[in-house]
Amino acid sequence: MKTLTVTIGFLLVLADAGAVQGQQSNPGLKATADSSTDIIVAEVLDTNPRKAIEGARDTVQLKVVRTLKGRLEPGQQIGVYYHLLWVDTEKWILEKPKFEKGKHYTVFLIKSNGYTLTDQWLAVLPKHPRLAMDVALSLNEVGDLWSDYWRRQQKGAVVSGLRIDIVPEATVARTKDGLVLSVKIVNHSSEEIRTRLAHEWHGGEWPPTDLYASVSHVQAKRPSSFEPVYLKGEKREKTQETRIAPGKSVTVELRMDWPGTGGQARAPLMAPSQSEYHVRLLMAFDSGRNAREYAAGALKYVRLAVE
Repeated sequence: MKTLTVTIGFLLVLADAGAVQGQQSNPGLKATADSSTDIIVAEVLDTNPRKAIEGARDTVQLKVVRTLKGRLEPGQQIGVYYHLLWVDTEKWILEKPKFEKGKHYTVFLIKSNGYTLTDQWLAVLPKHPRLAMDVALSLNEVGDLWSDYWRRQQKGAVVSGLRIDIVPEATVARTKDGLVLSVKIVNHSSEEIRTRLAHEWHGGEWPPTDLYASVSHVQAKRPSSFEPVYLKGEKREKTQETRIAPGKSVTVELRMDWPGTGGQARAPLMAPSQSEYHVRLLMAFDSGRNAREYAAGALKYVRLAVE
């Protein structure tokens, strides 16, 4: 089980942290959230720690109430292996139990041959009305990977506390129109969101768009900065607003080897000769609040289709 070198102090911050639009994400929470494959709010169906050398072991039985990250569905039941440690090895006193039957917790998980806790100390938190939004803030925050230049084009869009999944397919298609990546955008929030997704074009300046991609070869030492990415196929007419209702999704196809325009060239995000990449997508949008917002998807490994 992966243990993060993160101070437990962030737990105290969460109790009073206001999920305000534009608020910076909490570093401890962000590290734990980014390292998790799944984050859920869950009800404890059963827990029964058994004595072990390290203290105690248990596979707690959980029922998913709400998903904050990953593909687990509400109502799904899973077992999560974890252990408890000795607090006092002279009196053989165990640390406080992590779970209590019937109660709800926010749980940070790693899936690898079953589910385990992301971190021994920070992965199980009492349910809190603000925590889900703080988790979304942490997952959406991209720091300086999105440059001030592009942020200014989006009127200084602030990190969102809404859960908007932006999920690329695992395979990039090789088509007569170039390299094309299919992406599903899912609005898990209770707000309608509105965004403008532009098509590629060949002349003049790049068309304004609300969608950006960080694309890095798998051997790169750090992720590439976010750059505009465009829908496949040329369309010069004014970009139409895309609306995504709560609980709904849209699927778009992106041109990944677009070379820019005649007046403003660019290095394509992907090359046909390099088959493996890490991709992360970011989208700016409006949700009826005072400021524009942005959400970012998780980093995903993708491959070009075999020729």
